[in-house]
Amino acid sequence: MASSSVTTITAGQPLGYKALGSTPSSTLGSSPSLSSSPSLSSSPPTLSPSPSTSSTSSTSDNLDFHTMDFTKVVQSCNKFCFQERHATLFRFFVLDHKIPVGYMLPNFITQMTWNVPGFEVDQNRKTVLLNPDTEPGETIHQACENAFMALCRANVGSIDGLRAWLSQHDENGSPQYHPILGVRPDLAWLKVPSPIRGVLGIVTSGAHMTMYTFKGDDRIPHIWVAKRSPRVTYAGMYDQLAAGALGPGDGGNQLKAMAREALEEAGLTVDMVTCRVTTEQGERVGYLSAGSLISFYDEKDQVAGAESGQLEPGIRFTFELCVSESFVPKPCDAHAIECFRLLSLDEVKESLLAGEWKPNSALVMLSFLEAKGLLGIEDRLELHALNNI
Repeated sequence: MASSSVTTITAGQPLGYKALGSTPSSTLGSSPSLSSSPSLSSSPPTLSPSPSTSSTSSTSDNLDFHTMDFTKVVQSCNKFCFQERHATLFRFFVLDHKIPVGYMLPNFITQMTWNVPGFEVDQNRKTVLLNPDTEPGETIHQACENAFMALCRANVGSIDGLRAWLSQHDENGSPQYHPILGVRPDLAWLKVPSPIRGVLGIVTSGAHMTMYTFKGDDRIPHIWVAKRSPRVTYAGMYDQLAAGALGPGDGGNQLKAMAREALEEAGLTVDMVTCRVTTEQGERVGYLSAGSLISFYDEKDQVAGAESGQLEPGIRFTFELCVSESFVPKPCDAHAIECFRLLSLDEVKESLLAGEWKPNSALVMLSFLEAKGLLGIEDRLELHALNNI
């Protein structure tokens, strides 16, 4: 390996987030935040990537990586161009909220059954409105949840994933929901059944943790990655060691979501005050630090499995955890994770270019590599503003 000069990556940096007032354009490398809820709007906000934490770049004897190659990786995760197609989309509204919370592909209007209580479709104005009546003794919260449930049951044969979701609901009453972002504080309780979040085109948010280590005196990091199990979407693809969506109960707190995912998937406990990370046995692992904000707008393809053909405007809050060479993480969620693997920098780059990563996780990985000066190029990639909301 040729000698490389890479700035040392220090664990334990303080978590600091700036304000984010609206859904970002597709961006790689911005300072993350969620101090205010993201929302959909007709004009694209402008976000600029934060400065790189390293002014030097690494090189490889074995592989020749080019800027355009990695730009194509980003584009493959940002396949939907809102500006070109917004005129064809249906806007999804909730209750008396005046701003759309999602944009829907027209094929879902034609192929689905919408004649259920609580939903109003206006073909001329291209709108879908969630506005259920409340029955005696029923709250508006319950009315909205019942309306979503009726929509799911009416379309169990039309949308992949609904049958399994409804089965879980009927068995234990705790299937996965996603919060509706960008609404007024008094509507922050609104949530959508997971299988139809992409049907309605709502903004998703999630937290991803990149775990890395150094071998001996080598200052080029090795990356711990998760290989997704065959039982989940993006089966068999690479992902961050721990990652997951911000749920309705997280209150927009990305650290809370990250701590939950780290515990569920890797058995790691994150102190919410100090960001110190330990094993369940109390062994000190390191300190969680904040990475970049990732945003994208994707139209999912067949690789997504049950979610193929759905839209996802998304934001991802990224975290980093530097661990000792001797630490070996162990997966705790056999349903979602096949195994953890330690990859060299070149193996990470090869797998990214080969399309072996879950799309939004590929963006997270690229952001980490770019911020640390590890892409093997002198200039920062122009990976922002590929598509705009």
